Amino acid sequence: MALPNWQRTITDSEGNVVPSAQITVLVEATGLAANLFEDREGNTPLSNPFNTGSDGFAEFHVASGVYRVIAESAIGTRTWRYEWIMESGTDPEQVPTNDNLQSGYDFQTMPNVSGSPVVESGSNSDGEWTRWADGTQIVTAIVEDEIAVDTEAGSIWRTSVNPSYPFPEDFMETYAVSGNRVGGESGSLRSNSWGPFFNHGSAEASLATTEWDSVAYFSGSETSEDTMRLCLFAIGRWK
Repeated sequence: MALPNWQRTITDSEGNVVPSAQITVLVEATGLAANLFEDREGNTPLSNPFNTGSDGFAEFHVASGVYRVIAESAIGTRTWRYEWIMESGTDPEQVPTNDNLQSGYDFQTMPNVSGSPVVESGSNSDGEWTRWADGTQIVTAIVEDEIAVDTEAGSIWRTSVNPSYPFPEDFMETYAVSGNRVGGESGSLRSNSWGPFFNHGSAEASLATTEWDSVAYFSGSETSEDTMRLCLFAIGRWK
């Protein structure tokens, strides 16, 4: 029987082709490397991992099943979880279920959100993300920045420059953003400042879909520039 095919052009979060990415394919149930082939007949083995060319195009043939495909490059890692790779026209009796999958698979214990499994996760220089089949996306990041609370605002002080930090993956719609300090700040920022606060415009405005926007800090007194370390979080929809 001919082997099913998986193919994709590896891109970054902005859709730019990523050349020379390393592709690793694992059996999702066991975490072991899958046996890959260059042809549908399974006559020519393909190394696992293997590298894409300058066009970023990845392709392999493999026995029908559920796999994890990992693309690694200098700009980060992208992972596709629970990839059902099956021959077109597969008999319904052969579709993976708890009863007919090889030992180790269990669809009841896969990571789920409202019954929808994780379909993709990864990381890049801007942070990490996870996407679920129901459209939910969560992104996180840890950033360090030099912050000065140096502008009077009535009886308190605030930052005059409010930095923004890009999401590792964009959203179609954002539900909530948040952040907290995780240590690393020095000087008077540690004891005298409040924040971070996220300014996304008016109450009627939609939350930003590409970045943690206009992060502000406040203090009871003016502070010079110090290092602030933040853990950032956002949740929304990717589709």
